[in-house]
Amino acid sequence: MFLGAIRFMFRTLLRFFYIMIAKETSWFDKVLVIGGLCYVFIKSDFFPYKYMGFVGSIDDLAVLLLLLLILWKDCTPSVNDKAEAVVQHFFGFKQNACSPQ
Repeated sequence: MFLGAIRFMFRTLLRFFYIMIAKETSWFDKVLVIGGLCYVFIKSDFFPYKYMGFVGSIDDLAVLLLLLLILWKDCTPSVNDKAEAVVQHFFGFKQNACSPQ
């Protein structure tokens, strides 16, 4: 279970990496993603959590959702294949290794 979660996170980060270095991904999308990540990780917010509680987290969640939607359209089968190949190289087994072949 724990190893499956690590594989999932590693595969997701690899997909993000391969999308960001792909020539097919537009510069505008790359700038939006980098700007959105900077907004999420910088301390100052449009709605500060300190003063607005849960509402202060909604703007960060909205930015992350927007980033997900931007990256979702740029995720091609070749990106998935590259990420899965690296995951298999590091973990040494396929995702459905327990299923009969």
